[in-house]
Amino acid sequence: MIGHDVGYWHLVVNGEARWVDVGEGMWHLEMSSNSLTGTLPTELFELGRLTLWQMSSNSLTGTLPTQLGALTRMTLWQMHSNSLTGTLPTQLGAWTSINEWQMHSNSLTGTLPTQLGAWTSITTW
Repeated sequence: MIGHDVGYWHLVVNGEARWVDVGEGMWHLEMSSNSLTGTLPTELFELGRLTLWQMSSNSLTGTLPTQLGALTRMTLWQMHSNSLTGTLPTQLGAWTSINEWQMHSNSLTGTLPTQLGAWTSITTW
């Protein structure tokens, strides 16, 4: 599927996300307000072409894994209004193209990693 936009993906079956192997061909992952629960599957961090991630207004739990740093093309990240905990991984500093970051209404702790200083394109925080 490389080179093809698979479109906007809103998929919930019986209140649980169903993950589909799309290789690296997915650019946008939009699953906001789908009543998703649980933690983020590690398979999502293998989608190296992702530029847009929207999973806000669900009931996702757990911490943000260090593997997020592999999504270096990310420009828009919305995970607000979930139940995420812990600190922000320093590996997020690799997101040098990020311009919108929304993580409000979670239960994150700690200080901002100094590596986020590489976010010179950020316009919305």
